[in-house]
Amino acid sequence: MKLENKMLTDEQFEAIRKEVLATWPTGKEVDIDEAVEYHKKNMYERNVVRRLQKARAEGDTLVQPRSGISPIAACIDLFKYLQDEGLCDISSTSVDSYTRANRYEDCEEAFQKSEREGRSYLNGLPVVNVGVKKLRGLVEALRNPMELRTSAVDARMSAEISLAAGYSAFIHGPICPTMHYHKNAKLATACEYYQHLFRLMGVYTEKGVPMAADVFGTFSNVGVPQSFVFANVVIEALAAAAQGVKYIMVNTIMQGNLVQDTASTMVLRGIVEEYLERLGYGDVEVYTVANHWTGPYPTDPQAAYAIDALNTVAAVMGGADSIMVKSIDQGVALPTKEANAAALRFTRMMINYLKKQKVKIGGDDLELEKAMTIKEAKQLVDKMLEMGDGDPLVGAVNAYEAGVMESPFSSNKNYNHGKVMVARDYEGRCRYYDVGDLPFTRDIIQFHKDKLNQRIVKENREKDDISLISDSILSLSMGYLV
Repeated sequence: MKLENKMLTDEQFEAIRKEVLATWPTGKEVDIDEAVEYHKKNMYERNVVRRLQKARAEGDTLVQPRSGISPIAACIDLFKYLQDEGLCDISSTSVDSYTRANRYEDCEEAFQKSEREGRSYLNGLPVVNVGVKKLRGLVEALRNPMELRTSAVDARMSAEISLAAGYSAFIHGPICPTMHYHKNAKLATACEYYQHLFRLMGVYTEKGVPMAADVFGTFSNVGVPQSFVFANVVIEALAAAAQGVKYIMVNTIMQGNLVQDTASTMVLRGIVEEYLERLGYGDVEVYTVANHWTGPYPTDPQAAYAIDALNTVAAVMGGADSIMVKSIDQGVALPTKEANAAALRFTRMMINYLKKQKVKIGGDDLELEKAMTIKEAKQLVDKMLEMGDGDPLVGAVNAYEAGVMESPFSSNKNYNHGKVMVARDYEGRCRYYDVGDLPFTRDIIQFHKDKLNQRIVKENREKDDISLISDSILSLSMGYLV
């Protein structure tokens, strides 16, 4: 099927669904019409979209964790703890590595062993193997709305099972998993998979159950400027909207600089809405999710708290609708439920203190960062649209294959051309150390070069000191912004 960013026909959608649902026996448990009635009867108030709408109306910011384990009983205990002790507003469920790779047979053995022995042999919840009926046991044990988190190139079966079980949001689009979780995946193939996934969410929405597509764009956990992240978010948002999705969550990743993080959070929604309107999707609601720093964390829990605090201030002042919270022991090992709950509760208290303090952060500094982020992101998006003759998915594939778009430090050998590099300037703001073949105008390239040269001069570094890159990646984990 030729890649094209337009809605799948009913015939195409059902033909793909038939193949997807046949990949594991639990696919037989999925019935969209039955699932729609289940949502309306049991999940009306526990719906991610309605929860976001309520929070925006009240001027609140939601908090949600990354979590998920096997067996089911342990996962229920964990989620209840994070809900009751951590005060989280949305219960996010991360799937395991086998499920992300669609290795359900291998997953079944570990899942059954986990259930028998009462301890987890998986690094997430295997929703496909669990199936709709058992997964509803988890959903019904909580008060919170549910979101599924996976970084799979092909997440269609996970979406079918989780949405039928009562989940109302699903994270990721085709670009981030392709660039950062797989070394051989093809972006065009991932786009096709996500067209089906987004269409599934569109069908639920059309039947009266609003579903939120949570698109991530790409990582910036190595100090990548948000303009690059946002350009990819726009492409994924357009892909979701084309399939009938009416509610889209867009992600920014906090980098530790208060001015730059606040500025980027402020402008993301507007950038996405502009392109949705331009391409005919002006009826889509957009919500901003601010992610706590996703790079290496310090081992000192107090330093980790400081990062979470700084990120939370920028998120709230920037007008984020939700915050994806990282644990204070992130730099030591996999988070314990106690540390995860403590970070959530800490973030919730920070929001409570800040949400009525609608202080306008003014000044030329903030306005400059906002303007540059918008200008850079639009140049990247416009180039991708140009390379696809107006089709965002075709343009994204062509741009990445040509190296006109390149995600720094991508793990995918098909798209890592090794040219684009990033670093922090003297004030800790994320800049392009080398733009590679990114389609920026000369003034943008010079802006980033000047900002990094200021740091090089002030720190008496050599002009081409590439340790600036590694220093920038590791600085937060060592207790410093710069």
